[in-house]
Amino acid sequence: MSSFTDASGLVFFKCENYIHGKGYVFDASLCPRPHYCMGFVLEGKGVFTDSENGESVTVSSGDIIFVPMGSRYVARWEDDGASHYVSMHFVFECSDIFPQKNRYRFCSVKLNDIKKTKDIFLKMLAFSRANDIEKLTFLGDFYALLSQMLPQLSKKEALPTDSRLERAMEYIEKNYREKISVEALAQASQMSVSRFFPYFKRALGVTPIDYVNNYRVSQAIILLMNGEGLSVEEISETVGFESSAYFRRVFKKITGHSPRRYRSTAAEM
Repeated sequence: MSSFTDASGLVFFKCENYIHGKGYVFDASLCPRPHYCMGFVLEGKGVFTDSENGESVTVSSGDIIFVPMGSRYVARWEDDGASHYVSMHFVFECSDIFPQKNRYRFCSVKLNDIKKTKDIFLKMLAFSRANDIEKLTFLGDFYALLSQMLPQLSKKEALPTDSRLERAMEYIEKNYREKISVEALAQASQMSVSRFFPYFKRALGVTPIDYVNNYRVSQAIILLMNGEGLSVEEISETVGFESSAYFRRVFKKITGHSPRRYRSTAAEM
């Protein structure tokens, strides 16, 4: 990434062009997405089914499919002809832009000016070949598009949390690279450990440590897919796991794949 891209708050951005034949299926049911995605459909009709809750979203020409980071899903392109779509993949360094508590879901968005939207997506295909100055224009278009998208994104049912647990979740997002104890999370929530632990598990359905590990794995997935040249051991250390062996066990439990297998299979939208 260039210094301009880094300064924008993006740690990863790319735009890809996809053309598939009749009946193409992309199965990411065991591969949580390592980035956010906005995909503009030029041709074809696709059905995206959320592996978590079974909900489906249908998109066709002129629609944008929004795929949240961490999603698991199956996409089936059902049209008789070819499917053709252009996808922007991105990750922000600042979690405040897409905070965990917002719980965005798959959704289809259609902006008012379809032709202009299409032109922006097609233009973005040249991003990787642009120089630093040109990338400023590209990023301007990206942020303008995102500002139109955000108000239309739908969210899953809000987690039953209060401000105390939100403070714990924010603490995890900011400090996941370091050693995190239940005591530190309880302190961030201004609760005693004996009260915090059962309250957290009852509200979120997982223990505090399991939540930390899930968040660390989500960050590891970003590095696996986008961290050029980083080994599994380096990624494990970067996201806060005490050993690569423990990282591998946790990663496979959550994703169903080893880190190396995930890296080799988790491509596309």
